[in-house]
Amino acid sequence: MANLTQSAPRETAGRRKSRSEIAAERRSEIIDAFIDCVRRLGIHGSTVEQVAKAAGVSRTLIFHYFGDMDSLLQAALERIVSSSVYGLTLHGEGLGAQERRKRLVDFIVSGEHFQTPSDVVLMAELVSLGVRDAGVGDLACRGYGESIATKEAELAACYPEADIPARRAVAYALMCLSEMHWHFTAIGLGGEARNRDVRLACNALLGILEKPPVSGA
Repeated sequence: MANLTQSAPRETAGRRKSRSEIAAERRSEIIDAFIDCVRRLGIHGSTVEQVAKAAGVSRTLIFHYFGDMDSLLQAALERIVSSSVYGLTLHGEGLGAQERRKRLVDFIVSGEHFQTPSDVVLMAELVSLGVRDAGVGDLACRGYGESIATKEAELAACYPEADIPARRAVAYALMCLSEMHWHFTAIGLGGEARNRDVRLACNALLGILEKPPVSGA
């Protein structure tokens, strides 16, 4: 921030945050606390009391910002998905097809679609709960669907001449590969050797799009 002169308005030196800024920060803090609770306690253990304690706020404030725990769960998932979508899109902007292809593989292998290990835990909890709860299952499906669509869009930029169904299939396969790789990594099954395996697998899948489409396939 530039140095303030004596002639600058008093409000500039100590500008108060607007209500919307304060609300956005508080919502973000509550989402952080919720994700941390899920990592430590699981979905069912992440009660409003636990989240309030972790965030250092009252139960009433959580309901004020989110209405109910389902809305908080949705907000947490949306953050993870939007981070993934934004990160992948940002990495590809302005790059040529070959470099964009490399960045796509790097993005999957490095796990940059997860901001923290707790994101992996949250997604695993959501999938597990979604088997028993149709509402949570729909929520998880929408999130994964958006992530797959983003990968498909990246493949379209890298391989504009490739068969559309093939791009769709490879996007789905890349999603499955990256998700399970980072779930395995979270429990200690990853490592450099596994990263090399995933990179080879990614390149093999992308190789499908480098071949001309087979007529009548």
